Amino acid sequence: MSRIDSCAGHRHDLTDAQWEVLAPFLPEAPVGGRPRRYCLRGLVDGVRYRARTGCPWRDVLDRYGPWWRIHALFCSWQVCGVWEHLERELTASVVTTQGPEVVWDEVSVDSTTCRARVLSAGQAADCPMIVPVLEAIRVAHRGRGRPRRYPRRELADKAYSSQANRVWLRAHRIRATIAVTADQTAHRRARGMPTGLRRRDVQKP
Repeated sequence: MSRIDSCAGHRHDLTDAQWEVLAPFLPEAPVGGRPRRYCLRGLVDGVRYRARTGCPWRDVLDRYGPWWRIHALFCSWQVCGVWEHLERELTASVVTTQGPEVVWDEVSVDSTTCRARVLSAGQAADCPMIVPVLEAIRVAHRGRGRPRRYPRRELADKAYSSQANRVWLRAHRIRATIAVTADQTAHRRARGMPTGLRRRDVQKP
């Protein structure tokens, strides 16, 4: 069994098929110098384990390799832009073969757990930052054509519930699933509007 295969097989770790997809995009090993002492696949899984659990680096399981080596790999790849490169290449590969809807049919802003792409606009003045965050998104693909910029649906909490945000989303044909604040609900009730509906959505008798 190879050194790479010996690192696989644990729950949540990369499968052989996933590693075959990821491996071509990883930095090549240096030609000179000593060979790698620790399994690269194990180190990558160690970084993924730490990102998934949120544990301190020192608490990463020993089966992935020394915690300090896993941390060094994470930091060096962060400085060199390897993680951004991997995300960009894997996204482009999936978009080219299966379409952009597979990658980000929905965008969740300021969410902690979601089965869609997760972005954060920050904690200070969250509400007006939703537009700059969405404007910065690009989902590229291999081949000709511009990268896709906007998702089909936006998911956000009530901190982003404002008329300006909803108007912008409608103008760009993005469906919104955003909770309504209590004061907005009370204001609509005071105006005789059904809760959660816009005036133009209310059919006249």
